Amino acid sequence: ELHVRTMDEVMQACGVVYKALKIDFRGSAGGQITIGSCFFSSFYTAHVCSIISSLDEGLIAGLSGGSRLEFEQRITEGKPCCKARLLPQERPA
Repeated sequence: ELHVRTMDEVMQACGVVYKALKIDFRGSAGGQITIGSCFFSSFYTAHVCSIISSLDEGLIAGLSGGSRLEFEQRITEGKPCCKARLLPQERPA
């Protein structure tokens, strides 16, 4: 129903969703994602955060038509922000 077609639109849609969750989401059309602050980081351990991240992966895969979310670092691991990137859907050979 959102009719997102471009990576920029995917990032904009994610920004709306995450803002409602009190998560400072910034994403680029190139697929780079930075989470400057996250409401949940005060409550989640690094392990719980990595499990809950599967929800993020599902949301973004659905909006982007199958891109894969890969985290490089997380606030819950003691980093100043979360960094992730979207990788294109892998096509079968």
